[in-house]
Amino acid sequence: MPNIYSRMKLLPKFILAILLLTAASVSIASDWYVTPSYIKNLQSGWTLYGRTKTVKPSENKIQLKKSIDETLQLKLERHALGNNKIMILAAGNTIIAEKYNVSKNISPAGNSMSKSVLSLLVGQVFCSGAISSLNDKVENYVSALKGTNWGESSIENLLTMSSGAYYAPSTLMGQKNKEMQKEMSGAIFGNTTPSISSILKKHDEKKFKPGKQFIYSNADTSALGLVLRNATNKPIHVLSQRLWNEVGANKKATWLVNSRGETMSYMGFAASPNDWILLGHYVNQRLRGDDCFADYLKAATTTQIANSAFSDNRDYGYQIWTECEVGSGAFCFVGALGQLLMIEPEKELVLYIHSTNKNWGGMNHWGTYLWAAYQNK
Repeated sequence: MPNIYSRMKLLPKFILAILLLTAASVSIASDWYVTPSYIKNLQSGWTLYGRTKTVKPSENKIQLKKSIDETLQLKLERHALGNNKIMILAAGNTIIAEKYNVSKNISPAGNSMSKSVLSLLVGQVFCSGAISSLNDKVENYVSALKGTNWGESSIENLLTMSSGAYYAPSTLMGQKNKEMQKEMSGAIFGNTTPSISSILKKHDEKKFKPGKQFIYSNADTSALGLVLRNATNKPIHVLSQRLWNEVGANKKATWLVNSRGETMSYMGFAASPNDWILLGHYVNQRLRGDDCFADYLKAATTTQIANSAFSDNRDYGYQIWTECEVGSGAFCFVGALGQLLMIEPEKELVLYIHSTNKNWGGMNHWGTYLWAAYQNK
């Protein structure tokens, strides 16, 4: 397969865009996201202040191998940005470069990488038959959302973040306004919060007809979480156990819940760095299958809806970003402050980054120099 840069030579019209993308960043508006207490809470997997539910380690743990590529490791040592606290690159189930600027024992929260984990759960539940069709209306599963844009959306509309319920400014990372941000994020510090359905109903403004336009929305993922709970009559941390077993996870994972015990599905998942790598490896392996879940993954990891905004991410599948590396076929799970799991199926590459940077994003910040170096080998 041609490497990224050789393909770029064939696509000169994109070169300027790529250069801009390299320098791009996303700024987080609220200062509390970068306070020491928030960072410690993030790196604890929200356990420092929040309420969490546990997903047990796999009954059949898989041990990652390690074969460090000295060239890649040297690039990592020289070029990793200061706020990239953990960076791991794996080929298959083998770590080929890694760098830790924090303890290896932490299990950081993934922030919005959780959205992509939730998508995997949707696929499993759908393939189990508990969801009869992705074209089903959400109100068939969540009566509390009847009459809202979320209720009138199909499950697939929510997967592609096209409920059209509200417009979300990029500075609020998927929230409609600061009021909604405060209501939804209260769980991070263990505060009493309204129910998820009541927050959604309060902020539904029926901006667009469902399915017509991509708008990055935490509420769409939150509504999906309610669908899963009601379709299976199981909380999300319980549903996650099957996935975590199949991944071969070595350590427990956690989901943040609010004061009502509802899972914060849009940002609440936390896991150890090596288990994130195993998760990426699992997705690569399952994509090669020939069953319902493999078919779901193929749809989830390819573009289903265009993202018209110019940003670090490209287009969107089912709660998963697509076209994350030009010409490589990579897709990615992305979270605030620079959390990243980038997955490339053809060479079975997985790149994990845990970051704590207020201004984050851009290909170099994500460690693309490392990715490209391997592609050039």
